[in-house]
Amino acid sequence: MSEEPTDRELVERARGGERAAFALLFERYSNQLFGLLVVISGDRDVAADLTQESFMLAHERLDQLNDPEQFRAWLYQIARNRWRDVLRGRQGMQRAVERLGGHPLAGDADWSRIDPLAELAERDLVARTLADLRRCDREVLALRHYWQLSGAEIAELLNITPAAAQRRVNRAEERFRERYRELAGEEPHIS
Repeated sequence: MSEEPTDRELVERARGGERAAFALLFERYSNQLFGLLVVISGDRDVAADLTQESFMLAHERLDQLNDPEQFRAWLYQIARNRWRDVLRGRQGMQRAVERLGGHPLAGDADWSRIDPLAELAERDLVARTLADLRRCDREVLALRHYWQLSGAEIAELLNITPAAAQRRVNRAEERFRERYRELAGEEPHIS
């Protein structure tokens, strides 16, 4: 039974031109990245586009990755930067529409589309609660609870101190609990 190659091995092989190695990196991280981007953006279509774009940019810039063992964190940074580009574009478009006297563009996407097959009221309530949170709160909650990253890992991804990362997670969890209680009248289970 052979062990799966490490990210470092796959990155080095992909840098050497082995397409299958990058395909394995895509296979390893595409679903995780997509799920995270759905939580952050609130829109499955946007998340799918951003996932594809992020992997394309990662492939093009693979030689710029300093530490191949940090591929996942580096990929996340690429995706995060692309999401910021999308937001800047939306904000600019909304300002232009407002200046022209039109109606502002719709806000966040419909979070109920995150998992259209989910019939459980709890999932719907969690999705509605997340939709009501600020984007930065959704992001740290997704990093902590979806990707299950430690405070130190979140700090590294967001380029902040571990203490600041923990404060952000704590504040986001508290905001989540407060909004959840407002919507449901009970305490959610965040672990």
